[in-house]
Amino acid sequence: MLLITVPAVHITGIAANFDGMLFGREPTALGTATTVIYLLTWIAFSAVLGVTGGRRAVWFLILYWVAVLAISIVSFIVMNSFEGTAAGGGLVAPVLLAAFATPFYGISGALAKGSSAFVAYLAAAATLGLICVVTLRVSGLRSRAH
Repeated sequence: MLLITVPAVHITGIAANFDGMLFGREPTALGTATTVIYLLTWIAFSAVLGVTGGRRAVWFLILYWVAVLAISIVSFIVMNSFEGTAAGGGLVAPVLLAAFATPFYGISGALAKGSSAFVAYLAAAATLGLICVVTLRVSGLRSRAH
């Protein structure tokens, strides 16, 4: 069930936050609520993986969140270095960044008051990744103890 829920919530997060992220608007209540649900879904998914997935699940989550952060950073650098020109991956970089960053906008947009939204997004994504890995490990250790 969570294998269906995680992508569905991700897509919903993009839909609810895309307009605000694209135009730099304040996150809406719907966007923020969707982001919170997105975060909770990932934490629940991590807990279930911890109980059922073992060591491979830990590596999957670590690699997934490292890839999310790496793709986001490279996309951001490409977009800013080449000003979105076709030579700099014109459409690919913004699409990749939007695919990963948009579900977080309900929170990162609110956190970005004194800093850039991108820095707030990286902080939110890194924090969620760490929470997922810790949740997975703790739930996995508890399931093996019983």
